[in-house]
Amino acid sequence: MNFLTSDEVEAILGNYKVHFERIKSENRELKEKVELTLEKKVEIEKDYIKVYSENAALQKEAIYFQDLSRQLDEKLAIKEKESATEEKSRINTYKSLAELDNTDNCQEVIEKNISEPSQKELLLNLIKSYTACKSDMKQCLENYDNILKENDSLQTQANELVSTSLNPKICTRCKGTFNPIENNENSCVFHPGNLKYYSCRKCGADEYWSCCNQCRSCLKGCRKGKHISF
Repeated sequence: MNFLTSDEVEAILGNYKVHFERIKSENRELKEKVELTLEKKVEIEKDYIKVYSENAALQKEAIYFQDLSRQLDEKLAIKEKESATEEKSRINTYKSLAELDNTDNCQEVIEKNISEPSQKELLLNLIKSYTACKSDMKQCLENYDNILKENDSLQTQANELVSTSLNPKICTRCKGTFNPIENNENSCVFHPGNLKYYSCRKCGADEYWSCCNQCRSCLKGCRKGKHISF
């Protein structure tokens, strides 16, 4: 019956020790990556809450512009109702004014057709109010459309950010997890060669990479590049 010599036993124990240290190192790196991922998740959640708050503020502003537009419509309705009670000449004049494009033409029609000073002043004030209300309403509607477009854009960006950041990928080369948003040319450290089982030229371990003739313990990777997901 053959027994192992003390040197053989020590060699076996040495190999086991190397493998054990490598496993401890990989486990420690994995824990660090998990903690980093959790920290990034918290930051992303904070960003999402910020975007959600900004979205709520934009919605409030949109509601404000809607109320302002409604108030302007009510004012215009009141003015039109008051004008309907005036005499026939004033109504006809107002219809002519409504077809004109600018305030100067409106004033010419008023000066030509209205002789009573009170009615003339009332119509001029009405035209000025109408022009101001029309301009304000147009601006409010434009602002409202811009806010809705910006709101949709922010919502889309927020959804894409949350969807991408909360679903980390696994790299096919280094087998590590990564965030696609932070992936760059130095993110992945890997061996492009094949894993062979003979002897590492640096430490003598049982396995080595054909690209650099070193094992995982001696060199985590000899090339850098972007992570590639499955």
